[in-house]
Amino acid sequence: MREKNLAQRILALYNHPDKTFTFDRLKHLLPKKYTPQEIQESLNILYDKNILFVNGEEIGFISSLNQKQNTKSIKKTPKITEKTKNYKSYIGIIDMSASGKIFVVSEELTVDAKLSEKTKARFFPNDQVRFTLVNKEGNRPIVDKIELIAREKKLFRGHLKVNTQGKYNVYFVSTHPKKLPFDIFVSDIHLNGAKDGDYVVVEILNWYDEEKSPRGRIKETLSNLPSNEQEMRSILLEQGFDIEFSQDTLEELNRFTHDFRLDNRVDFRGITTFTIDPRDAKDFDDALSVKYLENNQIEVGIHIADVSHFVREKSLIDQAAYDRATSVYLPDRVAPMLPELLSNDLCSLKPNEERYAFSVICVLDQSANILSYDIQKTLIRSDYRFAYEDAQAYIEGGNGPYDREVLTLHDLSQKLRAKRMKSGGFEFNSKEIRFELDANKKPTKVILKVQKDANKLIEEFMLLANVLVAEELSKGIQESKIPGAVFRVHDIPQLEKLKQFTQIVESKFDISFPQITHQNASHALNEFFAKIADNPEFDVYSKFAIRAMAKAIYDTDNIGHYGLGFSDYVHFTSPIRRYPDLVVHRLLFDLIHHKKSKYTDETLKSISAHCSNQEKKAADCERQAIKYKQLEYLENYINQDFEGIITGMVFSGFWVELRDNFCEGFVEIKANFNQSFVFDPILLILESQDKQIKLQIGDKVRVKIQMINLKNYKAEFSFLEKMKPSRD
Repeated sequence: MREKNLAQRILALYNHPDKTFTFDRLKHLLPKKYTPQEIQESLNILYDKNILFVNGEEIGFISSLNQKQNTKSIKKTPKITEKTKNYKSYIGIIDMSASGKIFVVSEELTVDAKLSEKTKARFFPNDQVRFTLVNKEGNRPIVDKIELIAREKKLFRGHLKVNTQGKYNVYFVSTHPKKLPFDIFVSDIHLNGAKDGDYVVVEILNWYDEEKSPRGRIKETLSNLPSNEQEMRSILLEQGFDIEFSQDTLEELNRFTHDFRLDNRVDFRGITTFTIDPRDAKDFDDALSVKYLENNQIEVGIHIADVSHFVREKSLIDQAAYDRATSVYLPDRVAPMLPELLSNDLCSLKPNEERYAFSVICVLDQSANILSYDIQKTLIRSDYRFAYEDAQAYIEGGNGPYDREVLTLHDLSQKLRAKRMKSGGFEFNSKEIRFELDANKKPTKVILKVQKDANKLIEEFMLLANVLVAEELSKGIQESKIPGAVFRVHDIPQLEKLKQFTQIVESKFDISFPQITHQNASHALNEFFAKIADNPEFDVYSKFAIRAMAKAIYDTDNIGHYGLGFSDYVHFTSPIRRYPDLVVHRLLFDLIHHKKSKYTDETLKSISAHCSNQEKKAADCERQAIKYKQLEYLENYINQDFEGIITGMVFSGFWVELRDNFCEGFVEIKANFNQSFVFDPILLILESQDKQIKLQIGDKVRVKIQMINLKNYKAEFSFLEKMKPSRD
């Protein structure tokens, strides 16, 4: 009887003749009282009766209308089984939970693979591995064989604790936040003066097969610092970013002077030039100049700080910049790629001071068509420093110094943007926040950074310079004038991930997407986001769409930039804070002046990989620091109610971003509801067993802040109610 009931339940799920399910999807949709073995047996009964067919992993229903078509066109496979070997080799990155579960994240998989608990693993987060899959557990593939390719992360932060065993003390570091499900053993000779209870940064030395814990040494003790300084410093150190420059590196600065000469540069000092940056900016990478020509033509100079003039290859400063590869921006500080004398002074395009620049000089008509361009080293003198808010005031009808020039650039940037979007660029605006901090660096206010037309003005001209430089470098490579370049590339997205995104959207909104392809994806998604631009859910779905995309990286293999819609693209415009831009400047100079480059294709490949890795680490630092400040802010509001939006979901609960302050916390199902929920991992929906509560991404809810755990970077919310949808 039980098998019959289960078979009927399975057939009831096939409410459409063309519907198919994977085994894992069926398991999620059926009551948990049925074991995988029972489901498998019932499926095989239906298969033997010619009611179900199998096509790869898809299990479908043979209806009376399509029975002949299906039985002819689909070759029957062996009995339906949960376990299927997959001998394909994948490359991935290790991720792990504090509870000890280990996962492998791979761009080749739509969901993360889980490492079997039986597998003996000596892995850390971010280790690069090669693996094969053996079967599936729920909706998650299981790793069969796995081997280490590269270990990147060697530093962790946490508290030193002492265990007394007889006459001896044994020292371990327990990571905080809890990133490792195991402690790190530290011998007496590697304590470096640290004491029981100290907050430390520990470096991994080795991990022997016969030992349960890895061995490490204390790199730095932070306990004597104020709490904010402990946290921000440890975030940087843990990711391997040196906070200070060595004395030898700083001594190299002594050879630089403030004597700027024209020499062989093009003189732009008499042409109207200004910068537009955040109000609190200290380093100015770029400036724009405007000159009105005959026939309604306009010369726009895109001037970029000439860092390569000061930072020579193989110098100590160059090595320090390479090691960092990027500046890191935390809520209360910047960890710069270059020493302050360079980043904030000599290289910075400060107002009313002569500075060296590497410039892309374009002549455009009134329709923003590029009639000609030139790339030269220049000497400039910025006439004015605009904050974004100042330039925005001009765009919105204000007036003042250089208002005509700002409005001219705004008009051209809008036309450039329209052309770019028409040719296939994506329009995703990711949300950024900043904090107002008190004297102790505690957050008193969370502020949303709004991207307005003044920001887009700068963005378009920086994109234009990057593209024109990339095209020049590509020509140089084709003509064998330079060995290669560090391109900024963005691969095509996995259509399965985009398909899941469109399914989620269609289940939430009254919107129907076309069949998504690589060719129409940008237009379809841009159209969707234009429709919901004023909705509270905009940011949530924008994040999901970005996750469906591949990650942009640096590479010598120029596959183009899918997201921007460019076949050639480099980073040229921020050499003060990005090392790839500095390398591009050097390659460009060699190309223009017909010099043999000191770089080889092999060194450029190595630089690309290193800079991509450092960029990811810097993003991790920034995310952690922002999360910490958000939690510090929420500590003031324990037990208070807030409205929020559901931003993420797993079987055990969901994340909510508070609408007033953009902070995020987790709502656990078990702690908040007296019944179980069914989780749909495809559409990301949680539905209560009694069908009375249905929650999905983008829903507006009211929650209470229950608990803040700064040590482990966690916020727990309690659920109060689901709110009616609004379109405000």
